[in-house]
Amino acid sequence: MLSLDVWNTFDKIEANYLLLGQALGASPQAEDIVREMRAKLDNTRQATLGRTQPTVLVLSPVGPGTGPYWIGASNISFDIVRQAGAVNVAEAWGVTRSVKASMEQVLKADPDFLVLLQWKQGDNADLDEITSSPGWSSLRAVKDHKVKIMTVKQMLYPNRYNADAVEELAQWFHPQLDFP
Repeated sequence: MLSLDVWNTFDKIEANYLLLGQALGASPQAEDIVREMRAKLDNTRQATLGRTQPTVLVLSPVGPGTGPYWIGASNISFDIVRQAGAVNVAEAWGVTRSVKASMEQVLKADPDFLVLLQWKQGDNADLDEITSSPGWSSLRAVKDHKVKIMTVKQMLYPNRYNADAVEELAQWFHPQLDFP
């Protein structure tokens, strides 16, 4: 029997990979995965160190037809945004879990960047509720063309490739920086 911690931060993902590697007799492979993730995160941290941290709001349906939800601190996407050199708006609003998003809340938050998540790559139907709402076009991120669509696989499912999402977002949030 093996008990794993919740996979909602990179530290926990790394600890769980190492524990699984040990349990499965694959410690060297697990250590390689952790080393690769850590290198990407360290490079990003060095590149964004001391830079202004933009505000970011991550919105996602939590399943088909549910409409948009704020994704809070209990999800890996929160740590992805933080590791990418930005501030997740959910933190300032005290959102710790996924909660239904209203356009009024999104308008009040008015983040620098918006990350919209799709359940099925290329299918924006679940995002139409928020993007077609009155007020959408008045958001700073929309006016500044700082809206990015990503998949839930990249942002909501904890895995070794979340470090790639950190690099991708960091380059988007901080285009003036030179990333390795």
